[in-house]
Amino acid sequence: MNTRLLVLGLNIIAVSCMIMAYGFTINDTGLVGLSTSSGIMGGVLLVFSFTTAEGIVNAFNEYSVLMTNGLTTVMEDLDLLDAKPSVTSRRGELYLLLSKASPDDDVDPGIGTLHGLPYIAIPIGSVLQDASALENFESSIVEPAISSILIDDMGLCSRVSVEVSNRFIKVTLTGVSKEVEKLLGYPINPLTALTMTALSRLTKTDVRLVNMDRVVGGYYMVFEVKSSAQEPR
Repeated sequence: MNTRLLVLGLNIIAVSCMIMAYGFTINDTGLVGLSTSSGIMGGVLLVFSFTTAEGIVNAFNEYSVLMTNGLTTVMEDLDLLDAKPSVTSRRGELYLLLSKASPDDDVDPGIGTLHGLPYIAIPIGSVLQDASALENFESSIVEPAISSILIDDMGLCSRVSVEVSNRFIKVTLTGVSKEVEKLLGYPINPLTALTMTALSRLTKTDVRLVNMDRVVGGYYMVFEVKSSAQEPR
């Protein structure tokens, strides 16, 4: 059994349900249809998790495009296209949070409001849950740890370099996978989300994207890390 595909399939179905609920709330049949299709994709990956199939990678790529488009549509409706994404721990659960408000307060999974501003909180507690927390945040320690996740485990790029300065961490990725690179024009994408999640797991902190841009041969991302007052991961 492929545990990663099993977890991915379950996460897809969960996110699809949230998008479907939002589609019904705003009476948007397009979103309802999109979430239904995504849910079917999640079910397919659940089946793939119990067998070996050559089409698994292509299925994942198709799902990534589908869900990225759907999430972008929801973000546009909520005026969140320019919101800085973050990974935050709340009540022992890890979330990918999209909000213009300060993420210091509790959030509930799905769509809600913080200080009168909308947010999207996607549970990601099962993503990279095997990553071991580091004892300190020195570049020489963070770099090999996150390289192991992004290169060896996920195959997202060919090289990772890390610079740590106070509460900011700069991660430079070169040789980014072409399939992943196709999605980098979206406000939230697999590369950004997985890098933030990996950093949050390794440092046991809340992580917020500050900036992202191109460099020769790849991309760099600057993250702000902040100790969470919530329960430990």
